Amino acid sequence: MKLALGTIPFGLGNRVLDHGRVPFQEVAAIMAYARQAGIETIDTAPGYGDSESIIGHIKEGYAFPRIITKTPEFPEEWIGPEPIGRMEAAFQRSLKTMRRRPVYAVVVRQGEDLLKPGGERIWERMTDWKAEGRTDKIGFSVFNGADELDRLMERYTPDLVQLPINALDRKLLTNGHLRQLRNAGIEIQARSVLLHGLLLLAPSSLPPAHDRLRAPLAALHWTWSQQGLTPLEGSLSFIRSIPEIDEVIVGFHSLQQIREVHRAFVELAAGEDGSGYWGGKSDWIGDGSDHASGDESDIANRDESDSTRGDGSDNASGDECDSTRGDGSDGSRGSDSKTSGTPNDTPPDEVWLDSRR
Repeated sequence: MKLALGTIPFGLGNRVLDHGRVPFQEVAAIMAYARQAGIETIDTAPGYGDSESIIGHIKEGYAFPRIITKTPEFPEEWIGPEPIGRMEAAFQRSLKTMRRRPVYAVVVRQGEDLLKPGGERIWERMTDWKAEGRTDKIGFSVFNGADELDRLMERYTPDLVQLPINALDRKLLTNGHLRQLRNAGIEIQARSVLLHGLLLLAPSSLPPAHDRLRAPLAALHWTWSQQGLTPLEGSLSFIRSIPEIDEVIVGFHSLQQIREVHRAFVELAAGEDGSGYWGGKSDWIGDGSDHASGDESDIANRDESDSTRGDGSDNASGDECDSTRGDGSDGSRGSDSKTSGTPNDTPPDEVWLDSRR
């Protein structure tokens, strides 16, 4: 399992935590660090503001061994020749802007577009790109859970799938879909692994729009504190306990953030003991339950546009690491996390609220 660099913060920022775009010089520093750290994949899209242009203007950007871009959105209910022409033009611009041919992969940004009447035209054109040597792989991004994934897999055979998964949104894990994808030889990239930074905040610091996450988040922080883990370590150790995942896409707003996340990712890898959870714990896998609040899948599964840009003009997603500390300031595990003098791997029952809508 490897880290991959997300680029939404570079071109759009993050509306969930009200962060603006990352300054150009900071982007260059983040990219340089990523390459020095051995991160090989960068994930972008023509809809992520000017992130592709930034990649093309920074040596460390266009020199990434693996660049993933995406199709534009398709607002049409029927995919005819005109939308396909627009998609072709967008892809040509992406290759030119990023000074790259081929790219590692092209992903249908909204997988459900492939399910629209005429959606097969999107896949046919992408298959042509692959045959022409303009991309090595093709795939799609899932936003609406297992049903959408099932319907897509009935019609198409992707090389790569991007999907949301984190400690509060594990539905695709508990229902066996990740295992099925892995058995089919499909590359799996996880996004929203930090839930746009919300998993790292103290529950009392959550924005009012996400009040529904307070109890589930408090439960997570309580359990992680019993494990001796910070929220960042807990979030990453949950992801690292899922062997089917190939890459974890995370976006960063500062050089400090990528340093902290990369350091934690490497240290957790060194501490894994093969038991399914860093430090010998396997609390998150095996009971088949979904301790989710409902809000977390709304955030992770809608396209990245709903969580990044204030004007609502672009749907952007992925994951932004807007805070690598438990309370946003001192590396604590969150002021609302429950603690006790006696280690206990099970949080209080009343904290596990399943308020799915």
